Amino acid sequence: MFDPIETAKIKSVLGKWYTKAIYEHFLEKGILNSKGEPIQRETIKKIVNGRHNPELEQEITQFVIEFESKRQRKRKKLQNL
Repeated sequence: MFDPIETAKIKSVLGKWYTKAIYEHFLEKGILNSKGEPIQRETIKKIVNGRHNPELEQEITQFVIEFESKRQRKRKKLQNL
């Protein structure tokens, strides 16, 4: 379960439209709900805001880490120009 600090970090890294970014990541990875359907954005929002789902929390955490890493590499690249 994400605590308020982790929730704030996710939102600050991914921005205002964080649910869209996570939703698209889940689609790319083929992550579906128990009915075999794409995970709804409302469900993503609930998980980020504290609903307990260890598997999806782990995937979201990995995505945020990768996203932040890519963003930092882009910043460094721009600074070196």
